[in-house]
Amino acid sequence: MAVLVWFIVLQVLDGILTYCGITHTSLGLDYEGNYLLVLLAIKVGVSTALILFKGVSIGIGWLIFKYCRDQKMIMHILLFLNGFLTCIVLEHMYALLIIYDVLHRSS
Repeated sequence: MAVLVWFIVLQVLDGILTYCGITHTSLGLDYEGNYLLVLLAIKVGVSTALILFKGVSIGIGWLIFKYCRDQKMIMHILLFLNGFLTCIVLEHMYALLIIYDVLHRSS
């Protein structure tokens, strides 16, 4: 269960940091690498698009965790996804720190 909780926490952190990157940098939607998310954000707005994307991701993770019979395989999948998401969250934090530093050095 802790693996699923960490998966959810990482999804939320990714959503928050993506929102900050899109709305608080001069890059705007160019900050986001997922073209489908960008298209949806153009149609319905950044916050709504991120809530939808992250909600679906969390929902799929929960459904797989809840209903898949091979729990060992699910744990391996969620551990892999958690490692991947941890890298993405760390990359977001690093990118935002660099952007923040560059903006404040030029002031």
